[in-house]
Amino acid sequence: MVKTAIVARSLFGTGVSCFVGRLLLSAYFMGHRPTTPQIELGRHYAFNQHGGVVYLTQGESLFLTGLFWAAAILMAVGASMFLGSRPPAIGSQKSN
Repeated sequence: MVKTAIVARSLFGTGVSCFVGRLLLSAYFMGHRPTTPQIELGRHYAFNQHGGVVYLTQGESLFLTGLFWAAAILMAVGASMFLGSRPPAIGSQKSN
């Protein structure tokens, strides 16, 4: 059970890291990407962040989406593993 808890916490921590990385990368993109599409450079994927729109390449857009989903899945799997590995509370067992 101890190894499962360690793996679960590691997965959850990695998910949180992905989420924070996505937040930081989003903030970077909002300050350093063009506000008008640049078709010749491949920057035509609109990224709307609280009303501000910048245009990203396909790779940048896919990377942000991938970070979001990786964070969500890793955090969910880590949390479910951790909660599933805990022993039952005292008094929660059914008596026959």
